Amino acid sequence: MNEPFIEKDPLVNQDTKEKETVVPLSLTRLVIYINLSVICQQALSGVSKELMVIYSVTNFELLAFRSLFISITSLISLKYAGVDLQSATVRENRGKLLLTGLLFVSNNLLMNVAVQYLPIAVANIIFQTRQFCLLLMGYCILRETLTMFEVIAMVFSFAAVVLIALNDPNSENDSPYSATKAEYTFGIIASVINVLCVSFWTILVRQMQAVSHHVI
Repeated sequence: MNEPFIEKDPLVNQDTKEKETVVPLSLTRLVIYINLSVICQQALSGVSKELMVIYSVTNFELLAFRSLFISITSLISLKYAGVDLQSATVRENRGKLLLTGLLFVSNNLLMNVAVQYLPIAVANIIFQTRQFCLLLMGYCILRETLTMFEVIAMVFSFAAVVLIALNDPNSENDSPYSATKAEYTFGIIASVINVLCVSFWTILVRQMQAVSHHVI
């Protein structure tokens, strides 16, 4: 006989059946975290470009070092947080967790390609359009609300990306980071796909609220 379906509360630990308390972030702390995230992203882009262009570090070498560092810090974080990787919550989300891992690797590869062939300012302008892409995905996948102002902002945002793509990369030949038209276009494509990967990764993380952020 089939067992009756029982909907699970994402805020209830399925192993201990205890209600977990979620403490909302204050607006000030949330703004600080967002700005720190943007600063770290831009600093990472600058350091990655210098390593690849000046010191001839390859894309895959940079990805391997970054992945190794993240893996070590994540294992340390899991150990001290006491997270059980064999818990029911983790097992139920194995597919999404695997997909987030693949998207994370793709995101790093594409970001490295983008900053290798594009000026840092151009690359970061395109990277910042991920908020508008995320709004659209949130509306389509999570059924979140989308205002007319946000729709207009997305249109102007993507229009700006098109104008950047049509720019002549050889207009500033005195730059040590100059690239050919083909490389410039390839960098634009890589950065746009990066935006899509990061946005979808964020959607998946949003759907896995019951999974500890240490695991993700």
